[in-house]
Amino acid sequence: MKKEIVQINNVKKRIGKTLIIKGLNLDIFSGEILGLLGPNGAGKTTTIRMMVGLISITEGDIKINGVSIKNNYEQAISYVGAIVENPEMYKFMTGYQNLEFFAKLTKGVTKERMNEVVTLVGLEHAIHNKVKTYSLGMRQRLGIAQALLHRPKLLILDEPTNGLDPAGIREIRDYLRKLAKQENIAVMISSHLLSEMELMADRIAIIQHGELIDVQYVNDFIETSKSSYAFQVNQSEEALQLINMYFNDKRARKEKDDIIVDIDREEIPDLVEYLLNNNMRIYGIIPMSKSLEERFLEVTGGTNIA
Repeated sequence: MKKEIVQINNVKKRIGKTLIIKGLNLDIFSGEILGLLGPNGAGKTTTIRMMVGLISITEGDIKINGVSIKNNYEQAISYVGAIVENPEMYKFMTGYQNLEFFAKLTKGVTKERMNEVVTLVGLEHAIHNKVKTYSLGMRQRLGIAQALLHRPKLLILDEPTNGLDPAGIREIRDYLRKLAKQENIAVMISSHLLSEMELMADRIAIIQHGELIDVQYVNDFIETSKSSYAFQVNQSEEALQLINMYFNDKRARKEKDDIIVDIDREEIPDLVEYLLNNNMRIYGIIPMSKSLEERFLEVTGGTNIA
């Protein structure tokens, strides 16, 4: 059963006379990956800093596993594991020695738990090698292992795939999805790689100008718009003119030999009948889903993420 691990309640952050975060409300649940998205300067980093207590909250509150960051910081932060960009490790030490060092800073971390997190992140074969021999992806996984040592309820990762090659990105994505399910923890990721968020996150939260403008499951968010279908016809130029005449607007466009039409599913039979009545031969109709990037740009008014 999913549990609310993070409760962000009407959180505001004011710097000087400027209100940076404007009444943020957001819940994050156990076992899910939530992608925090927004254009550059939208308030993502400020939100993360408030969640881990690096900067104060002007108004409202953030609770981690039911405990207030404002009123009981030490207990609340004990439920959090976090990595901001590349994790810092002692490169002259082995991966295991790094974990031993960090384990001594936290009460109750046993040898069994250390071995468990090493297995969780798939570093069994390299954990006794020096970190200076690790690839960037392996260092990221070691950082995640370190963040998981104390069995956090929430894992916060800021740009976890930064600097990784495509194979390393896929590796981290697969491990994070596995961790969320196996450990039943809430994972919050801030990233500018929208294609990765589409594959990795269960839900996305979009911040713009310090306000939360949308929170949805990724699939629902992508599909919350008129769908597009590729019509494969024998005379594409003539079909394009006919379709735009039929709708009396520019709802269709040509891409290579296909005609792409923005249309509801229920409208397809009538359009097919119309084309057939105008001597068009239809060889196929292929649904085309919008990418997360396309929907993000729609929602934010074409503002690029960074």
